[in-house]
Amino acid sequence: MTLLMSFPFLSIAQHKSHSRYQGEVDFLALADLGAEKASGTNVEFVNGIRFNRNLFTGIGLGISAVLGEEYPSIPLFWNFKGYVPMRHKMDMLIGVNIGTKLDPDRSINKALLLRPEWGIHFQSQRNFGIDLALIFERFTCWTKPSGDHSSRYIGLYSLGFRFGIHF
Repeated sequence: MTLLMSFPFLSIAQHKSHSRYQGEVDFLALADLGAEKASGTNVEFVNGIRFNRNLFTGIGLGISAVLGEEYPSIPLFWNFKGYVPMRHKMDMLIGVNIGTKLDPDRSINKALLLRPEWGIHFQSQRNFGIDLALIFERFTCWTKPSGDHSSRYIGLYSLGFRFGIHF
């Protein structure tokens, strides 16, 4: 597993650098694993640099609608992906998003978003590809319920699926 995780880093020395812009549009469906019942959907946009066939990093921004919530939250995160070649135009991807979720009604503060992902990347043309990934989302924060002056710590754990389009 350690060798698999380190492959994208080791590949830097093996490949000529062909850095280029890569944009993504991602659609996520999440199912809550805990008692909070925070299942929902996300639409996210990521802009970054594809360093070579094996490495990508970017900044993401999106909108997250949770079932039963009045206002959507806004995920803001740093995205890192490593790609392990499996076949011509098909790679296994291992990635992580680290960031926060901004809340329009300001009931959430000190929030941390951690989202590892594993999946398959299909490259159809040089500047177009599709990702299918399984994701695990851990979101922890301090929240202040409306009308209440005390705050409480919550941890939300979700399992989901991500469909992404690269351009």
